Amino acid sequence: MKKVLIGLVVLVVLVVGGIAAFVLTLDANSYKPQIEATAKDALGRDLKLRGPIKTTLWPNIGIEASDVALANVPGGQAKEMATLRSLVVSVKVMPLLSRSVEVDSFVLNEPVINLEVDKQGKPNWVFGPQAAAKPGEKAAGGAPQGTVKLGDVRLINGKLNYANLQTGDKQVLEQINAKVSLPSMDSPFNLAGSAVWNKEKVDLTAATGPLSKLLAGERSNVQAKLASKHLTLDFKGNAQVKGDATAAQGDVALESPSIKDLAAWTGKPLQDVKPNTMGKLAIKGKLALAGKKVDFTDAKILVDAIDATGALSVDATRAKPAVKGKLDVVSLDLNPYLGPEPPQQQAQDWSDAPIDLSALKTFDAELALSAGQVIYRKIKTGKATLAVVVKDSRASIDAAIPKPGLYQGDGSLQVVANAATQPASYDIKGKLAGIQAEPYLKDAQDMDKLSGTLGADLAITGRGQSQKQIMPTLNGNGAFKFADGAIKGIDLAGIARQLGEVGKGGATFDPSRLMSGFRNLFGGGGAAEKTDFTELGGTFTIANGIVTNKDLAMKSPFARVSGAGTIALPPKTMDYKLQIAAVSTIEGQGGKDQGGVGIPVNCRGPWTGDSCKPDLAGMFMGDPSKLLKSLPGLGGGLPGVGGAGGALPGVGKALPGGLPIPGAGGTGAPTGGAAAPTAPTGGGLLQSIPGMKKP
Repeated sequence: MKKVLIGLVVLVVLVVGGIAAFVLTLDANSYKPQIEATAKDALGRDLKLRGPIKTTLWPNIGIEASDVALANVPGGQAKEMATLRSLVVSVKVMPLLSRSVEVDSFVLNEPVINLEVDKQGKPNWVFGPQAAAKPGEKAAGGAPQGTVKLGDVRLINGKLNYANLQTGDKQVLEQINAKVSLPSMDSPFNLAGSAVWNKEKVDLTAATGPLSKLLAGERSNVQAKLASKHLTLDFKGNAQVKGDATAAQGDVALESPSIKDLAAWTGKPLQDVKPNTMGKLAIKGKLALAGKKVDFTDAKILVDAIDATGALSVDATRAKPAVKGKLDVVSLDLNPYLGPEPPQQQAQDWSDAPIDLSALKTFDAELALSAGQVIYRKIKTGKATLAVVVKDSRASIDAAIPKPGLYQGDGSLQVVANAATQPASYDIKGKLAGIQAEPYLKDAQDMDKLSGTLGADLAITGRGQSQKQIMPTLNGNGAFKFADGAIKGIDLAGIARQLGEVGKGGATFDPSRLMSGFRNLFGGGGAAEKTDFTELGGTFTIANGIVTNKDLAMKSPFARVSGAGTIALPPKTMDYKLQIAAVSTIEGQGGKDQGGVGIPVNCRGPWTGDSCKPDLAGMFMGDPSKLLKSLPGLGGGLPGVGGAGGALPGVGKALPGGLPIPGAGGTGAPTGGAAAPTAPTGGGLLQSIPGMKKP
């Protein structure tokens, strides 16, 4: 700002000097070479007065120069940095006698200004060094000698082109009109103007205290307001221009009726904006600017329905800008900004979209976020905190929800993303404690089959530039535990007890109950049936994207569940086997199996409920003799099974529970006592049970 004002003063001095020469002669055009040479000495650029020069001598000394051009820097994109259709200057004669300059009019008509930044980051508006002041002369940069008064100072229909060759950014301001008021150097300076940017009009007003104080490096009151259809920015405070450093303090207010429309106006439209989002924006706070340091404090921020307070500071004096910030949100509801929830039970492939962490190499940061409540889809939490530290191309993120904010429990997550490695590496640690599993899983996964108190730990590492690259590199371990809960939809204890009674000859086995239970478990329904347990949990390891578990265990009064297998993260498939067995007594949680009777469940294929099915063929540990010995009336007497010979009572009839025995020997005797004509095999019996296969 100060350099611009000094440039104007230099231009006025040049013009006044030229006018003094005009007084001596009526042929002002003959002085063009001298004026152009003087301008080049002062600015380091060629100034061309290509049109005629008109002059007046009384009552004002005036000059009108047309077709004026100021050369650009060597190698600049535009040939000229600035051109003018005409320049009109009129100075009152009498005040000149008292070393005062009263500009009656100063009009720039249709100026075109080309501002450029080259590929090395050097701007073209930095002029060459001015000649050293002669002994006894005041160097440029202080307040001008004598007094200056501005009357009609205007810029009419100007144009400003900006091009940054480093970033590729280009901007154009058109239809620039401005008017300046400065009764004297000791009077307030006022500016009122407008311009068109991206087809929308922008109005600008500015006012300072005495301009002489501002030029002398003293602090002065400043007010400025920018207003457009999409944005209003207001500043009220004070400023100081001292050398190349600018300082300012004051209140700032920014408002926009629509963030979405504002982004589109600036040429960076937002993608996939949801209805009723990205609307009103309002930011108010206190600004403190000191050179390359900015502090914004006591901030009040409103985005749609999100109400927040905070502070932000930026220190650009360092090799890497340092950013510090704090934001406190009353309630953070993310649902309006989310897309539709993906379908459940859908094993989609991992994304191969690149994860760009290059920005971590350009700045350091310490950011803190707190929210009184967080809502994400159906999940609702209490107070939550988030801390982000960026240093040496490495981002550390710590999130926490203290008890009882996460379904009566607490949780934490630490993520470290390191862009200094190639490819980028990740280190993730998470923990859950005291979570009420049923409402949490219902909200998080739309799953209502598990209740109890949940605790879990996870620690993994990985590398890659996308989800698809990262998954096969994951390594780590974890554990989970449900306490004092239930599995809803299936009565595993009841089924196991029934199998136990079958072995004693006191009951018959009904496979439909087992199949119905698994349909309820994976497909919904069956809320009346459940399996209570005191503990369900296990540990797991992850090696190159393969999750391995060997110790899944459930402790229940009448049933025990164990499991082992693998889950492959890259293809999202599993190969896992569960074993459900009865226990001897109600006190036997984790106790002795009931005669070896059990139900295997195989989970093979993609991550869907349909991939888990009871293995009826292996129900009795893969040994048909155990099944035959357990069924009432058989007494273990079946030729060719398990090496035992004997008659088969009731051949040709259905087994208890309605199970026929095809393949048990032709027509057979309808009543007991007759031997079977052929030796039936266990396979024929096993095939008669739904879901069983011939061994």
